[in-house]
Formats: sequence, structure tokens, C-alpha cells
Amino acid sequence: MLAGGLIVGVVAGPGEPGHAASKPSYCAASLAVDHYLGHRADRVHALLAQVQAVAPPAVAGLVRTMRASPPRSARYQRAKGVWSRYNTDTCCTCIGGSSAPHVLLQPVR
Repeated sequence: MLAGGLIVGVVAGPGEPGHAASKPSYCAASLAVDHYLGHRADRVHALLAQVQAVAPPAVAGLVRTMRASPPRSARYQRAKGVWSRYNTDTCCTCIGGSSAPHVLLQPVR
């Protein structure tokens, strides 16, 4: 495809047979949680397990708090709010942008 004088292409194909799928990136795993609109705790916690597997140390505690709490609880919502601000501020190209103001992370109680 030609876009603004540049040729842009996408190369995609199936993985090699017999190889396990690669671990999702932190941003991809985080987006899966953000895009899930349900409230089933088992589904939310399964998605968060993928995030926890690749979470940077700065948010690992927030993800653990979310996994240990019911999705509609105040504790979960507080942790998710801080986690979402971290993602918007830090993830740059996949969630929010790098122009967002920096957020000071506070422990969730």
C-alpha cells in the first residue's frame, strides 16, 4: 500500500508447526483486559493472569490486587484506575500515548 510516499506492507503467516504460540506482549495482554466488557470473575482473572505473566515490576502489585479482588469491588476498581493511568502514561503506542502527563503510582489499600 502507498501511504504518503511510503510503501507500507504487512507480512503475516502461520507459525511453524509444533511451536507454542509466543507469549503476548504486555500491551496486548492489557488491551485484552480493557476490551473485555463482561464482569465474570473467572474470565477477568484469566485475562489478568496473562498480564501478570508479562507485567513490568512497577505494576505487578496492582495486577495481583486486581486478580485477588472481585471485578466489581471497590478495591479492584481502585487498582484498575491506577493501572489504567500507568498504561496510558507508559505504554505509548498501544494504550493512550506518550504525551499523557506522568502519574505517580500509589499503593492500593
